Amino acid sequence: MQLAILNIEDKCTGCGACVNICPRKCLKLKADKEGFYYPEYDESQCINCGLCEKTCKEVTPIAGLPTNREYIYVYHVRDEVVREKSTSGGAFTSFANMVLKNGGVVYATRYNAENRRVEVSSTDVNTLGSFRKSKYVESYVGDALSGIRDNLRKGRQVLFCGTPCQVAGLKAYLKTANVDTEKLITLDFVCHGVPSMKCLDAFLRFEEKRGKRQVVDVDFRYKDFSKKKHGWHNMNYCEYFNDGSKKVLGSRSLHYYYYYYPFLENRILRKSCYSCNQILHSCADVSIGDFWGIRKYKAIKDDNKGLSFLVFNNRTMENVWLKEVGDDFVEKIPFYPNEKQYTETHREHQRPARDAFYQMIEKHGYIKAVQRTYLPRYFSDWAKRIFSSIVKR
Repeated sequence: MQLAILNIEDKCTGCGACVNICPRKCLKLKADKEGFYYPEYDESQCINCGLCEKTCKEVTPIAGLPTNREYIYVYHVRDEVVREKSTSGGAFTSFANMVLKNGGVVYATRYNAENRRVEVSSTDVNTLGSFRKSKYVESYVGDALSGIRDNLRKGRQVLFCGTPCQVAGLKAYLKTANVDTEKLITLDFVCHGVPSMKCLDAFLRFEEKRGKRQVVDVDFRYKDFSKKKHGWHNMNYCEYFNDGSKKVLGSRSLHYYYYYYPFLENRILRKSCYSCNQILHSCADVSIGDFWGIRKYKAIKDDNKGLSFLVFNNRTMENVWLKEVGDDFVEKIPFYPNEKQYTETHREHQRPARDAFYQMIEKHGYIKAVQRTYLPRYFSDWAKRIFSSIVKR
């Protein structure tokens, strides 16, 4: 049988809905040569039920909820420890605590050093702390959607936090599976796009070889309130090693150019990311993210410790959350300071550069591809900074 889901490579988001819905397990997620997850098909087990195509949000599109464009909430937790350990203001933690307090379970992403990948898991297996902070890489969904289904059928409250396309995939899966979603809470975020885990792993192996120690965790947005240069705006990256040590890389570090710059310049994203505007048609109850618009709205409120914004697509959930936040900082403001993060993205013109970069990776390996492309930029930027500092003296 020729499945339509196998012919949508440029649109497939790797959400895992088709894999989880298959009653005969004849689909599984497998990384392609670029390192992105796509469904692999075992035709010998297929019973032609058509559930995978019915569930796929690209083959059978679903309409997203109308996104609120009237106002947002600016938020940060009062707990300084939690705020420091959060990417922005700790919005995810506030929802997670609300669900855990009620005996529920939280599904989100964590870095699994043993499997050398970022993957969706739950608080039934891991601590909440491992799910905090953004992971700028594609996550492996595995059978997490089936786990969410099972917990909802048991009457348990479930929180799922993922990319907009993952939330859409989960919603489509649960609809096909005929699961009551009354106790499901979904969070998504303004997503820049997802790079390949193969690229990140190549960089981490490069770091391990240099330092002769294993990376056990990665923090893409490291914060340390005791140090001025390790704040929210500084965009520091940190690696944690098996000997208990850590390595913090700032935006001017040489090795910052090995991963962060290819990511920010859209050289290593999944193909579907170049035509995605899912955040403009969010299926999630709540969309969260860094409130970079604070300086435009009220700069005096920016203490460089992190602020979240929240857009509620579900007004019932808005009322529930407001009753739970306690003495945390919450302010309802107009939408306009945040509108830049909700503008439609047009990245199709960047696909040729992206495809050429992956061809270079295939031929020379990730590290050499980065060195050829980004090291000249690093040394040029370094020379400009030195020249500028001399001129200012």
